Amino acid sequence: MDGRVVDANSHTPIASATVAIHDHSRSYVKTDAQGRFHIPRQKNFSFGYDLNFVCGPDDIGGNKYYSSDIDVSATNYVTQKVSAPRHFTSCDTNTGAFILKDILLEPTSEKK
Repeated sequence: MDGRVVDANSHTPIASATVAIHDHSRSYVKTDAQGRFHIPRQKNFSFGYDLNFVCGPDDIGGNKYYSSDIDVSATNYVTQKVSAPRHFTSCDTNTGAFILKDILLEPTSEKK
């Protein structure tokens, strides 16, 4: 899964934001300077098709399958739970990665 995290007001990229699988917060990635992230392709057999970010038995956590939600957080921003399938825009035909719409984080009151 590939995506980008941006400020909801200015639409500027948010570097070092955390993007985590909702049911498994130890499984996370950080965004780069352009706000982009990549979660490696994995299988989600509980949905019956490949969502490329939810784990199978040989991946994270053994035999548990995780939701298709991700948690996105950054310093001075409100944490957001995102439904990855609802943010889906396309699929990279070379890598098979799902590409998500920009994830907009609202600044906390201190940041506004």
